[in-house]
Amino acid sequence: MNEDILQMSSIVRSARKALRSGKQIDDCPGDGVAAMEFTFLTRDPVFRSCRICKSVKTWFAYCLDQKLEDIKFLIDTEAADRSELEAVNGSGAMIVCYWKGGRITSFSSNWTMNREKGGWFAAFKEREWVNLPTEKPAYYERTEEFKQTLFEIGQLAKEMGFTYYLDVFGDAYYALDRMPPEEIQDCPADVPVPFRRIYRAVLTADVFGGSDYWNSFPAVNGIPEEFADRYERLTNRLLEQVRYHLMYLTNECWERFRGRGRA
Repeated sequence: MNEDILQMSSIVRSARKALRSGKQIDDCPGDGVAAMEFTFLTRDPVFRSCRICKSVKTWFAYCLDQKLEDIKFLIDTEAADRSELEAVNGSGAMIVCYWKGGRITSFSSNWTMNREKGGWFAAFKEREWVNLPTEKPAYYERTEEFKQTLFEIGQLAKEMGFTYYLDVFGDAYYALDRMPPEEIQDCPADVPVPFRRIYRAVLTADVFGGSDYWNSFPAVNGIPEEFADRYERLTNRLLEQVRYHLMYLTNECWERFRGRGRA
């Protein structure tokens, strides 16, 4: 999965965790990121200067100062052209902020290579939420649908003779179905134990990338005609399931107002 998507998801999970606990946000530098900045819309009607923060921690501190009440992670679950999914900045992902008083804004990111510092420069820019739904999106567990998709696309991989991807989809199914969460040790600290299965399944099943990935088989290896329709249908469904469950775990794993341990 692209690092810009993973970083945005991590920022939102960490922010939701901090909103719930009242503690400081975890740092979310992102793999390969040498520098970052967050540019806010002006809050100053006189001088109209824009606040710029150089880290996740200073960004979140300013968000709290501006009365941030809630935060969500959004990403498209469909792609008109799946060949573009491997590109950084091509996901349409955003961080949506809900402010006291009803204002809604979003942050989108643009990654560029900073060769002087030997890594990526991640620039986040705030925009007004214009002509978009004002109701907060809600997400629900749909793991049975996810498992069914993994089973069906695994069967397709088997019939086409792609045993590597049969194993990949099987591993994702196992993680989602019955892998003991306490055995999943490589999850970030902002992923609570009950959501680790979903996190592992999402990352394992994300097979959307360049020429060596499942997503690029038609262009690189070709797909026999008898499998073409199933391939397209199941691959699109898998993309929807992967991204939906990334939003589900990101937006629901630290619930501020429900359940035990309220903030």
